[in-house]
Amino acid sequence: MDNWKITFGGQPVTLVGTHLLPGDRAPRFEVLDGNLQPVASTQFKDKTMIISVFPSVDTSVCALQNIRFNREAARLDKDVVILSLSVDLPFAQKRFCAAEHIDNVRVYSDYRDLDFGMKYGFVIKELRLLGRGVVVVDRKGIVRYIEYVSEIKNEPDYDEIRQGTEIETRELGSIPAEQAQSYRASCRGLTITKEGKASSSGRAYRIRWFHAS
Repeated sequence: MDNWKITFGGQPVTLVGTHLLPGDRAPRFEVLDGNLQPVASTQFKDKTMIISVFPSVDTSVCALQNIRFNREAARLDKDVVILSLSVDLPFAQKRFCAAEHIDNVRVYSDYRDLDFGMKYGFVIKELRLLGRGVVVVDRKGIVRYIEYVSEIKNEPDYDEIRQGTEIETRELGSIPAEQAQSYRASCRGLTITKEGKASSSGRAYRIRWFHAS
């Protein structure tokens, strides 16, 4: 288990769990829906998953994050699903979704077991909340993008996602192991960071990302 330091309103807190890199296999996780029924990530194994992670629906930044992803979800291909995860009770999530008309993303709770939070490294140790960030998992179950927002009060890096957003693919060349940790590939949508865990011969990645038209 890794311990990372981030800030929450300027105060240092500890982000615990297993922190992942692009190229890692995405761990299976289980969360609860609005009816307190378990939902496993394997339910979406044939889709690209965009996982929006946030601390609580009862904060303004988290509300903005959910509203933004809900708007973007309406424009995505049918083989892409957006999951929105926090440790809010499902009852609070349902209230928020009804009030803000959140109906294009799937909002689930990790409050019971922190199963997602610990497996993906998003648990704030001092508060038992999830940190803020975004994970993109492709249809083969590989993490293609992950962002752990270093200051909780900030929104994720949407990087100019706007009208006409669509999912595209791009084939990246092999990444030498010695360059893996510092490699950066950017596009007009989500910026790919921390390409890693390449072997000594490098690894070719197929990246899915938001592309703003």
